[in-house]
Amino acid sequence: MTLIQPNQKSFIHALLFSFIVILIFGAFALIFLYNRSVNLEHSLLRAEGELWKLQAARAEMQDKIFALSSDANLRKLSEERNLVKDNNPHYLEVAQPVLAGVTGR
Repeated sequence: MTLIQPNQKSFIHALLFSFIVILIFGAFALIFLYNRSVNLEHSLLRAEGELWKLQAARAEMQDKIFALSSDANLRKLSEERNLVKDNNPHYLEVAQPVLAGVTGR
């Protein structure tokens, strides 16, 4: 006569089923995380390219500003507006209020 032990087989089947479910869930989680990391890497590369473009535009703008504020251009501007260089300028001085124990000049 054959003895059938259904409780023992169902436990093994449940354990095997749970391992398979965990394995499948882990595989999907790894695929999802890999996809996110690749998307992040592409976003970072795109942002780095935009940063390089902005830095180049900033350098060009600085060059233009420095060219406009060069000594020759400032002299030309002062001549156009009839400005005269003052060799002994007199500045307006205002007494500083006493603040935190520091006296004004």
